[in-house]
Amino acid sequence: LNEKLGMDRATALAYLSAGADFQVTQVVDRVKGVNAMIRKSDFPGAAKKKGPKKSE
Repeated sequence: LNEKLGMDRATALAYLSAGADFQVTQVVDRVKGVNAMIRKSDFPGAAKKKGPKKSE
């Protein structure tokens, strides 16, 4: 959030503590992975990633 949107650290941490959904994604050989999901609608002006176009 800081790098992509220029949000200061305190605001980013406050947002993540209230608005993010965290999931443990991996627990193998003491290695732990965590995903944080945030709503795109919370940041309507954020630049979108360009990727391959979906075929219909």
